Amino acid sequence: MNKTDDQLIYQFMQTNKREISDRGFSRRVMRRLPKQIKSLSDVLTPICIIVSCILFYLFDGISLIYASIMPVIQQSSVSIIENLNFQTLIPIAIVCTYLGIQKAISLSE
Repeated sequence: MNKTDDQLIYQFMQTNKREISDRGFSRRVMRRLPKQIKSLSDVLTPICIIVSCILFYLFDGISLIYASIMPVIQQSSVSIIENLNFQTLIPIAIVCTYLGIQKAISLSE
């Protein structure tokens, strides 16, 4: 669909819009919902957060994350250095210089 179709649909929907009164139906449904589930959720959320933080500390989560991420970072950096091509750096340097000059000019205005 193009923009004019969207506009036509929007205009049609706005002109034929009808409000349906629920005569308190939504309020009655909300009153009948069990309140115990919400209070149970309010209690369990902080407990689960505390337990997960304790388990993260006990199982030394920082070192596990470090041990799993470091090989990826090392391999990526080695790959980047091995495949470094100065011909691809020239356009990047030109674009960065252009953007830097534009930013400097816009700040001085």
